Amino acid sequence: MSVAGSEDTRDAGFNNESEVEEKRRKRREYMRQYRKREQDDQR
Repeated sequence: MSVAGSEDTRDAGFNNESEVEEKRRKRREYMRQYRKREQDDQR
């Protein structure tokens, strides 16, 4: 019983962590695209 409970919390924590990582990655991608566009404008 307690083992299953700990499994659930571990899964929830993992999912939450991956979600944060995904957001971070998307923001990084967005910033890269944004900078690239700025450089193109300056040319």
